[in-house]
Amino acid sequence: MMKELESYTRLSMNLPKFNLLIKNTISKMKKEDEETKYYLELLGHLHLDFIPFCKGVAENRDYETLLDSWIKDLFKKNKPVEEAKVLLIKLRHEHFFKEDEAS
Repeated sequence: MMKELESYTRLSMNLPKFNLLIKNTISKMKKEDEETKYYLELLGHLHLDFIPFCKGVAENRDYETLLDSWIKDLFKKNKPVEEAKVLLIKLRHEHFFKEDEAS
């Protein structure tokens, strides 16, 4: 019985820390969920599937890594999805035409 009382006392003393941890975890999960939705919408607009795209990023493929950096940047800047779609098309266009001119 004494051990149970000690356990309960420790738990109740750490409850504010635990609640804060839970609150931060939920907040992080919501942000990650928003970012995933953002990626899905933009990749869908570019006719790319999420899983192969992520595999390409993990394998450090040039195209996927470039798109990933652009999408992350747009998300961090809180660009609305519709605006981000237009900007991604522009960025891709500029990037590939710049590469063609260099060839």
